[in-house]
Amino acid sequence: MEIPRDLAIERRQQSGGQFSDPVERRGDWNDGSLTNVAGSAWDQQQLGVLIDGNEKTVARGLGWFSIGLGIAEVLAPRTLERFLGIKHHGFLLRVMGLREIASGVGILTGRRPSGWLWARVGGDVMDIAALGMALNSDTAKPANIGLACAAVAGITVLDIRYAQELSRNNDAALSARTIDSMRPGWRRRHSA
Repeated sequence: MEIPRDLAIERRQQSGGQFSDPVERRGDWNDGSLTNVAGSAWDQQQLGVLIDGNEKTVARGLGWFSIGLGIAEVLAPRTLERFLGIKHHGFLLRVMGLREIASGVGILTGRRPSGWLWARVGGDVMDIAALGMALNSDTAKPANIGLACAAVAGITVLDIRYAQELSRNNDAALSARTIDSMRPGWRRRHSA
């Protein structure tokens, strides 16, 4: 699909020349496939680039999510029981909620949120196991339990990814401080 040259010039003049030539003019569409263009752009990306230094921002988001989920589990365990189709597990749901709140507060207030993110990963594993056991209930709602498992699995992936990234950053910072502390005169400069 070729845009007529005079139309492209007219668009450029209307926009004050802010935008580059359309993709069609640059020749990126020569093979005629949007998926090929998108695929080649995606191939150039790395997962680390997608993180782009926002590990702490995402960790804070996970902390707030954890607090919100924990509050829901503490305040509305019967609603969750009805959704999952389980009975008489309100106390367990409240304890799980308290665990979520503790993890969230730890992520938001701790100097090293990676440890708290790893605690979330452990909690996620327990949640998935509990959801699997909930399937044995006579009144279980398998579709809702499956939906909950999918949500927990998705959050687990985020927890693991950002816990790994923040652990790497903490390890690098710790080794830099250790190496610096081994230099002569370091104690004199940093004591006081």
